[in-house]
Amino acid sequence: MRLLKKIHIYLGLLSFSIVLVWGIVGVYAMLAGGEEGVPDVRREWTVPFAAAPNSTDRAVADAVYGLLKPSMASPLPNFALQHDPDGRLRLDFYSVNGVVRVLVREKEGSLLVQERRNDLPRFLSGIHSATQGGNNPHWQMRVWTAYTEFSIWSLLCMSLTGCLMWWTSRPRYLAAWVSAAVGLVIFGVLYGMVR
Repeated sequence: MRLLKKIHIYLGLLSFSIVLVWGIVGVYAMLAGGEEGVPDVRREWTVPFAAAPNSTDRAVADAVYGLLKPSMASPLPNFALQHDPDGRLRLDFYSVNGVVRVLVREKEGSLLVQERRNDLPRFLSGIHSATQGGNNPHWQMRVWTAYTEFSIWSLLCMSLTGCLMWWTSRPRYLAAWVSAAVGLVIFGVLYGMVR
């Protein structure tokens, strides 16, 4: 029993900060009503750039990524390659810090680069959902995603150790049975509503 309590407490303390971030982001999302969008332009500049003749959009996107090396962003997948109404290639390199939007201006031989920086709530919203599945090349993001996944597993273990502590210490406590039953009913109802 003492070991269960220690596991429960230390997992809670180790993952407290990320759970706090999840709570802040949840409240922010609820109050914002889904109106996040793309942040405003913070900085804009031009970079000389000439694409190789007959380059594909994929090759140009890779060349731009290699040239600019946008902080914390991954190379773009094929589905993210877009064109503006004038037919120019538009590349949005997303990261938890914001968006680096690049407009490839082949005729001018340049890139128009716009840095759109996330405010703190948008940063927290991006960072709370980062997991290992993204293949981010930046070690800082891999460390953060490992912490996020550790915290997910910690919550699962805390739930199990909490149930075990209740079961081994006060299995006849009526309020605990009522809480467990209400929680299961709420879960079942919500599951049935969305499934």
